[in-house]
Amino acid sequence: QPQLENGHHISITNVAFGGNPVPGPHAIAIKHNGVKTFIATLKRGKAYQQQLDLSVGGSFKLFNYGGSNVY
Repeated sequence: QPQLENGHHISITNVAFGGNPVPGPHAIAIKHNGVKTFIATLKRGKAYQQQLDLSVGGSFKLFNYGGSNVY
C-alpha cells in the first residue's frame, strides 16, 4: 500500500493484463480516503488495457477482482 507524503502525488495512466489472461471480467478498483471506486474492467478478447488519468496523494490501495495479473 503506497504512502505518499509532503504533497507528492502519483499518476496512474494505464492498467493492462500481463500475458495469457484467464477468461472473465477483471474489475479494478482503488481505495483512497476510505472510499473504494471502480476504475476499469478488463476482459480477455474485449479490453486488454484501459487508459486512465488519475492523480493520487496520501495512502491508497489498488484491487484486482479477477484471476490474472494486472499491471
